[in-house]
Amino acid sequence: LTLIKTKKIARFPVFLIGVTFWEGALRWLMETALQHGYIEPDDVKLFTITDNLDEVVDKIMLHCNRINCLENF
Repeated sequence: LTLIKTKKIARFPVFLIGVTFWEGALRWLMETALQHGYIEPDDVKLFTITDNLDEVVDKIMLHCNRINCLENF
């Protein structure tokens, strides 16, 4: 995420699978990291937390179609 944020690499979909598993980390990000300025409000838009694997596949396919990453397959 740091490399995406600092534009060292191109943006791509990042998924954290397991809402229940990641909810504590997200709460800390929103309550502590954001309030103390460790992250910016838009930083949480760099990833998606989900339990829906269909959503993951759909977003990866959409991203790949946008950048033509599937043209060689």
